Amino acid sequence: MRIFIYSIGQPLALFVCGVMMNWFRKFIGKERQDAKHAMSFIGLCFSFCGAYYIVWVLWAPTEDFPNWLYYMVMGIVAALMTFGMHYLSSLVGRIARSHRRALRAAVEWILEIRNKVVPYFALLAHESQANLSEEDSEARILESLDDFDDENERRLRRITELIGHD
Repeated sequence: MRIFIYSIGQPLALFVCGVMMNWFRKFIGKERQDAKHAMSFIGLCFSFCGAYYIVWVLWAPTEDFPNWLYYMVMGIVAALMTFGMHYLSSLVGRIARSHRRALRAAVEWILEIRNKVVPYFALLAHESQANLSEEDSEARILESLDDFDDENERRLRRITELIGHD
């Protein structure tokens, strides 16, 4: 078991390093396109080499076919793993970018409730106990709650539109 862990550890580290390099290249500015392309190429090479040796470690040694065929199939599987991971990382980035506005709108809505609405209703409750009759204070609170519900419904519809259209 120790030999297996040692044998797969280095290729796995190389593969993960390549995936991380492909992910980090997204943070390089547009003015450094040469560095971005170099990082992408090196990341793909690292991922391919790591994937190849992961397949090589996991491959069961049999003599059914010629050796060149095994190496070719391992290379194809490694290429599929590499480009699959590259596609998956770009897909995750696109999903995150597309939902960024909706997430920002949801966070702003939550912060507004915390900062404005909760203290407002606490003040209304305090005023209702202090100087208004029970019917007047209850009517004022219910009216404010209706306005609050309408505003929340409008904001949630907006957040849903942001998620659905991006």
